[in-house]
Amino acid sequence: MFHRILFFGWAILVVWNASRIVTIPFQEIPHIDKLLHMIFYIPGGYTAFLFIRSFGVKSYSLAFLISSCIAVLDEFIQSLTPHRDPNIFDIFADLIGIILGLFLVRLKENLSVTRK
Repeated sequence: MFHRILFFGWAILVVWNASRIVTIPFQEIPHIDKLLHMIFYIPGGYTAFLFIRSFGVKSYSLAFLISSCIAVLDEFIQSLTPHRDPNIFDIFADLIGIILGLFLVRLKENLSVTRK
């Protein structure tokens, strides 16, 4: 149950953040927004997998698909928000973050298996 709450909390935070104007720190650094997108989606991939697994299904691809849909929804909401613009490269950064989150889950599982 806890993993479901974490995942939905992250997803709600994404949708809420997409619907408002955000000031990015260190805007003078080139592509800092892409780095922030990637970092923000690492927990998305991680918690999406835990969410899926809480139903007894162990599927990295399904976790990737669900997280990717949220990334696309994020950009769609931005397209409807005044003074915000969707960006395909933001989705690519999101996908990299999702993959990193899933990699961390896989790494954690492999480490726990080798310890037993």
